[in-house]
Amino acid sequence: MLRHRGFALLFFSLLFSNTGTWMAQTVQAWLVYELTGSALALGTVFGAFAIPMIVLPFFGGVLADRLDRRKVIWIMQSVATLLALVMAILVATELIQVWHIFVISFISAIALAFDQPTRQAIIPDLVPRDELRPAVALNSAVFTGGAFIGPALAGFLVAQAGLPLAGAFFINAATFGAVIVAVAFMPIPPLDPSRTRGSVLSTALDGFRFVGRNELIIMVMILSLATSLFGRSYHALLPVFAKDILDVGIQGLGMMNSAPGAGSIVGAVLIGMNLRLPPNGMLSLGGTAVMALLVIGFASSESYVVSLVLLFLLGVLGTVLITATRTILQLRAPREYMGRVMSLSTIAVIGFGPLGGFIVGPLAEFTGAPYSLYISSALVVIAAAFLAGVRPTLRRAE
Repeated sequence: MLRHRGFALLFFSLLFSNTGTWMAQTVQAWLVYELTGSALALGTVFGAFAIPMIVLPFFGGVLADRLDRRKVIWIMQSVATLLALVMAILVATELIQVWHIFVISFISAIALAFDQPTRQAIIPDLVPRDELRPAVALNSAVFTGGAFIGPALAGFLVAQAGLPLAGAFFINAATFGAVIVAVAFMPIPPLDPSRTRGSVLSTALDGFRFVGRNELIIMVMILSLATSLFGRSYHALLPVFAKDILDVGIQGLGMMNSAPGAGSIVGAVLIGMNLRLPPNGMLSLGGTAVMALLVIGFASSESYVVSLVLLFLLGVLGTVLITATRTILQLRAPREYMGRVMSLSTIAVIGFGPLGGFIVGPLAEFTGAPYSLYISSALVVIAAAFLAGVRPTLRRAE
């Protein structure tokens, strides 16, 4: 995949940028828990990020199908840079309060809601169609692959090198520049004038009609929503496990955040090797059930090493699942609908994932962190079993 210049630029710039983002997210989660000592507060901050990522990405997809995709990415990356600088200054001046973090997370999610569908929509323009699945795998790994370096680096720099917490946010602001520069050199096709015909509303309604006529896309979205909302919500509680259960501090939290990132890279490499994997539909359903079992194992673990291994495996499986579902969507959607269809994946993976914090956070307050993950994992298994048994559409998807 990396032999294609445009895709290589996208991959390395996003890897660099997401490393900074994961550094900031690790420090932010630790900061929230230090300020409040509350799992509910952690879940609320994650939820603040989730709300715009559920409501707005479809309209981001509409813009991606109507506007110059290069300019959309430039604008949204610039907004993200400004927000990261504001966060860094508030922390550096010791004026930071939890409500500041809540508001900045909310606005950052608005920018990402328009940026993410556009980035996904350009992938079919950068690689041949027959290389789409490994390209999707690498692109998916970028999102969590930055977690392999970023959180561990944040934990080391803060705990061992004495980096002020604000430093992680300043680094995050600087890394957005990589994407801004890289996009300028990508061979993104110019805007097709026919894409601007009709109103924004008519474009949105046309997208909804297309999705509504496609049973496979609907079933993929239901499965993605379930795995994101309940299966990946364990991430919101990692500070609780690091501090209260495993007693490993912020450096240990950094490694716990890095473990799924390392796994995601391994998962992308495995898919890129063109191993004999099941078809995308069966891979999605079977992988979802295994994910639930791994989360249950993590919730039950009182060993730091075992927890790291399970988080690593969750990262491997996460990349496999996202690749399988997004490949189904990109193979099913014509280019003129690509932004709108892929915006649904953004809603499911990035929107509903943090929204799970609103569920596991309050559950953890009342039942304890492990039991909240037991409950959410059971819901994931129920959803996968339902989709596997109701109709054969998803099971048979290539």
